[in-house]
Amino acid sequence: MKQEVKTWVAIGDSFTFLDGNPATALGGFQKGYLGHTLEKLKFPVHLIHFGIDGGVTGNFFDLTIPYGDFYSILLGTNDWHCALYPAGTREDFDATNLSTYVGHIALLIQHIRQVNPDAWIFVLNPVERAPFVYRLDHTNNAPDSLHPRKYGLLEDFANAIVESAHGDKIQVVDIHRRSGILPTNCVHFMQINGERLPFPLYSLHSYDPKKDTDPYPSEATYYTFDGLHPSDLGAEAIALPLAQALNHVFSLNSEDNGHHFENGHYEGERALFQTKDATLENVLFDNGESPLKESQDLTLDHCTFGWKYPLWYGKRFYVTNSHWLEMARAGVWYTDDASFMHCQIDAPKNFRKCHRLRLENCDLPNAEETLWWNEDVYGENLKAKGNYFGMGSKRVVMRQLVLDGNYAFDGASELYFKDCVLHTKDAFWNCHHVVLDHCVVEGEYFGWNSEDVTLIDCEIHSHQGFCYMKGIKLIRTKVIDTDLSFEYCTDIDADIITPVLSIKNPISGTIRLPAVGTLIRDDPAIDPSKTNFIFTEHD
Repeated sequence: MKQEVKTWVAIGDSFTFLDGNPATALGGFQKGYLGHTLEKLKFPVHLIHFGIDGGVTGNFFDLTIPYGDFYSILLGTNDWHCALYPAGTREDFDATNLSTYVGHIALLIQHIRQVNPDAWIFVLNPVERAPFVYRLDHTNNAPDSLHPRKYGLLEDFANAIVESAHGDKIQVVDIHRRSGILPTNCVHFMQINGERLPFPLYSLHSYDPKKDTDPYPSEATYYTFDGLHPSDLGAEAIALPLAQALNHVFSLNSEDNGHHFENGHYEGERALFQTKDATLENVLFDNGESPLKESQDLTLDHCTFGWKYPLWYGKRFYVTNSHWLEMARAGVWYTDDASFMHCQIDAPKNFRKCHRLRLENCDLPNAEETLWWNEDVYGENLKAKGNYFGMGSKRVVMRQLVLDGNYAFDGASELYFKDCVLHTKDAFWNCHHVVLDHCVVEGEYFGWNSEDVTLIDCEIHSHQGFCYMKGIKLIRTKVIDTDLSFEYCTDIDADIITPVLSIKNPISGTIRLPAVGTLIRDDPAIDPSKTNFIFTEHD
């Protein structure tokens, strides 16, 4: 039977505007996220682009909204950046509280309902961003989403949509987590002062449009082409979860609507092998390995894994409130674009060789040999206990990680840690491009053999810490109970606000500190004039 053509009105900011006006992107992409979505739909659609470049949610209130069979809303990035109001709560959404972002979204939905009371409305949330520089005007630039604005992080606005937007024929599409776009993979690098800085080093520099006129040459393009707007790769990443949501609602073929597994108990090896496009709720897997191997596009809630290798070689998992029992070892390997929220993970050796991995509000009490060799990882509010956590992973963001275990992040690179507490000896050995911001590290032998490490407002307790390092930078950092430090370090730039017990044989750089108990220089091969000591007073 021939399907009726449905009219889709896409409401949004520059993501949507540029999709309908690709020339203004100056070759940044071939198709926007809407174009990529259209290719994946299983029903015919007439698309109306209704985007405002630089628009905030309130800009749409005085416009005549076109009639459509269904609508998508992708707004929030500019509401957050302009610091117009806080994100808000579900109560603010229900009350249409216009002193909040979600209240503005609720009012926009009311305007849509006046045009078509029966329309489906798909509300998307904003994705992460690197430092943004507009191609048509380099004076139009803004910081990345790692740093809060007046009303918090961009993630707070993304979460507010998930937690607040609800109602009849309203569906949230959490592209903030489902797309795999992270602060780590927006761009390959940012070109500052002629130097190509990888993540997260470019976040330490302020962009100057007079000096750095081309911060994102074509080789820098990754999931975005300018730090904010999606490239074809980023547009495809947004399109996959959006098309899945649209197909679920509008496809006439019931077989296209995926599968739902609820309150089930599955045993045996590969119990649901190669399951695709499915929702699983309150499902137990045990007495058999690899129950969901080679699966993709799964939403799992309140699921329990009792045996080994449950999620291997998968794609696009969205997992909430689930439990890995102690025997569910090596739980998630070789899996891409996966998010895990509010999960209890009691099994070791989890999360290896994954790409675009997001962990939020998870407890990992047996995290031995966990989080190895992954690329593009975002972790927030995690508690982990185990040795060798994070080994060899690349492009990692950690916020509010509490870790108890030695040898953390050995051989890792491109790391940004904020508000973390790590009880670990031999932390951050053999690492490259590391930023620790307001973190506490307690343990021996911090950072040996690492390069380009920056500590901002940190507190470090470390016997024989900071040795054999190159390019170590300390900003307003406390170095407590630390002796035999900075041995054979080069290019030191240290602003230390506490006395240091002892410093031994630094090779070059500048160390500013209130006092040093003992300065040891017993290697005649080192020229002491190449290390400058400045004794300062700190509050």
